[in-house]
Amino acid sequence: MVKLGHKVFIICSIPRETEKIVENGNLVVYYAKQLQIKGVGRIFKIFGLESVYSRLMCALTNYIAYKKLSKKYKIDIVETPEWYNEGFFFCIFRSVPLICRLHLPVYIISKFTKIKYLEYKVSNFLEKFVVKHSDGVITPTFSLVKNINSEFKVKNFLVIPNPVEIDKDFKRNENLEDKKVLFIGRIEERKNPLVIIKAIPYVVKKCPNVKFIFVGKENKEYKKKLDEIIEKFSLQTYVEFYNFLSREELKQLYKKVSVIVIPSLSESFGYTLVEALSYGIPVVCSKIDVFEELVSNKSVLFADPYNEQQWAESIFKLLTDEKLRSELSYNAKVEVEKKYSVEEIVKKQLDCYSLVYKKFKDKKIIKDVSGFYFALPNEYKGFKIPFIWRKYIIEWSKEYIVWPHFYLVSARQILDCINTDLVNKKILDLGSTPLVSILFAILGAEVTLVDIDENEITKAKKLAEYFGVKNKVNIVKEDLFKVKYDNEFDIVYNCGVIEHFKNSVEIIKIMRKAVKPNGLVICLVPYFLTLHTLFIRWYIRLKRGYGWDWMGKERSYSLTQLKKEFILAGLKIKCASVGNLARNICDDYLMNFFVNRFHVFSKFNKKLVYKLLNICDFFEKYTFLKMFGFFCIASGTKNE
Repeated sequence: MVKLGHKVFIICSIPRETEKIVENGNLVVYYAKQLQIKGVGRIFKIFGLESVYSRLMCALTNYIAYKKLSKKYKIDIVETPEWYNEGFFFCIFRSVPLICRLHLPVYIISKFTKIKYLEYKVSNFLEKFVVKHSDGVITPTFSLVKNINSEFKVKNFLVIPNPVEIDKDFKRNENLEDKKVLFIGRIEERKNPLVIIKAIPYVVKKCPNVKFIFVGKENKEYKKKLDEIIEKFSLQTYVEFYNFLSREELKQLYKKVSVIVIPSLSESFGYTLVEALSYGIPVVCSKIDVFEELVSNKSVLFADPYNEQQWAESIFKLLTDEKLRSELSYNAKVEVEKKYSVEEIVKKQLDCYSLVYKKFKDKKIIKDVSGFYFALPNEYKGFKIPFIWRKYIIEWSKEYIVWPHFYLVSARQILDCINTDLVNKKILDLGSTPLVSILFAILGAEVTLVDIDENEITKAKKLAEYFGVKNKVNIVKEDLFKVKYDNEFDIVYNCGVIEHFKNSVEIIKIMRKAVKPNGLVICLVPYFLTLHTLFIRWYIRLKRGYGWDWMGKERSYSLTQLKKEFILAGLKIKCASVGNLARNICDDYLMNFFVNRFHVFSKFNKKLVYKLLNICDFFEKYTFLKMFGFFCIASGTKNE
């Protein structure tokens, strides 16, 4: 990532005397001094929770180190492993997105290693807490997701394998007389070296010049089991154990071995497997889900992790069949380079960061205004409101506040009347309300918008292109009195149109003519019992003159008046209601005055308006205050 020009920060938290920050171009390493709180460690020790205390101190140290770094540098995203819960405090107090890389949870470790009950419960809780509160969770394999899903219950895992650096200069010695079989991994039950020890007697009978080398940290109790079998079958001359080898020593050993064995019972990934294959070393590995996911049977031999005879046969086969070794070696290198090269994995990693960063920003946008969820919920009467549409409106609300919210509620009121699936329905918006009609297009309808105003036409075109529904939207510039539609649409509606015209019944008749026999006509108009109708409209006219009503003198309706006009137009009333309390209480003229007049407090004032809008939506939904809404709406069908 550094080579690609990204700034990378690494925090190393271990007990040390001093701390320091080392900066080398785009790479910054912070060697943090791990915190210790006097007396607290002793309390944890009483309950046998020393490891938990160490985890929490590590997490706290990392968070403080991050805060220090963020004062000097701009950090866009943070990644943390689940082990040691290094992101615990960060996921509580974070201001940037957090990605948790899930590798080997204590939940899986506990199946093979004895862990004290309380220690396991607390450690497991801390790991699940970090995973649950992260903005993204990366796992190296789908098999790990399958194994932990019942415990962690996280829906959106991102599967990105661990990379391996391909060493193209690496060359093995193929002509050694003494054959070496290598096991690398901790000497413990999960890594399962026992099956290899049991297989050795079968191998040495047929191939006495073989040596089995085991490299890894030992679990003393488990090692005793191996020693007993080694002694029982007198295998001492055939086995060697190394507790630790440096990276360079291990690489030199790779050059000399004929076969690598990986008999694990459980793995989250299997880095040893992928690394061995990258060097072209023939491998026998356990036939378990994770390994079968990582590599194909063209690159390795698989064996039952509980059947030592299968292992013996596979090992002997590779030791004696040079053609098979060459074939597996070639296939392995090709497969690893294609799937696990650093370049390939870094690309996936950056895509993951971009996705999580975008989702975090989107979530923050929604959170800032409580999402206007009562105005129009994410799922409403069977309609799934697209996030991209809601996000667009909420971003717009940062400039205008009230109007975007108005469109959300208007869409909700119209959906109340429709109450049917919109897929492939034909809708006519007569006197266009572009944002609402675009929503219907996103929900699957074929929408025709008619308007004479060039500004509205331009707006509709831009929105259709932005939301990717150009093929679903037909935009017509025409006087609504001149349209010639006849029995063509399932739904014909307008929002805030007929109140501007004296001959409003004629408009409804035009809508009636355009709708199919079983179709629906909907009109949304200002309600008479509002602050706007009673006071604000009078004040604006007094101040600006009647020119403010540019389409004609705007009027307001009662439900009775609106129903009457529908009946006069030959429609049968299907439903009628009042809504949008927030638009009544938070009239845009008043809110803009409030926000802009006291500009010193404008940011605070905007947040206050957001809260007020949400409160109004809540009371509209759950109380009788709905009857004091800003708009009344009626829908009807042809009275035939």
